[in-house]
Amino acid sequence: MRTIYNSFWSKFIKYCKQNNSVFSSIAIPSGAYMSKTINKVRVDLCAYKSTKRCKSPIRVEVYFSGRSKEDHNKDFDFFFQHKTEIEKDLGFALVWSKENLNVKSRKIYYSAQQLRFGEDDDLIYDFFNTYGSKIMQVFGKYRDMYF
Repeated sequence: MRTIYNSFWSKFIKYCKQNNSVFSSIAIPSGAYMSKTINKVRVDLCAYKSTKRCKSPIRVEVYFSGRSKEDHNKDFDFFFQHKTEIEKDLGFALVWSKENLNVKSRKIYYSAQQLRFGEDDDLIYDFFNTYGSKIMQVFGKYRDMYF
């Protein structure tokens, strides 16, 4: 499986370098996702091969990490208070999930339900570049207001 992901991400990095993407400087990961942090906002690009592990296998996710569960709740709540403005700035709606309060991460993501890993890779690269960059930019703006 690592070989499959390595090949996928290697091609994505090549795509990013050709398209001057903010994701072009990331090291090639060995798993199903890669991360980039800009303006204190961590964005994960997730490409799971199977829908068994994840209902939304292709998605761009905002991730809060490295701090306490309580801090994650505060972070999520701050952004959620600005949900309407954030989604207006983005031009699309996000999924906001705070379902498991016992874990540190909260999920805010946008998924491409119609895309399939290994079948639509070029479209996935476009999706990651377009939506990942936009999410990073807009959340960075609100993150600057927060800290």
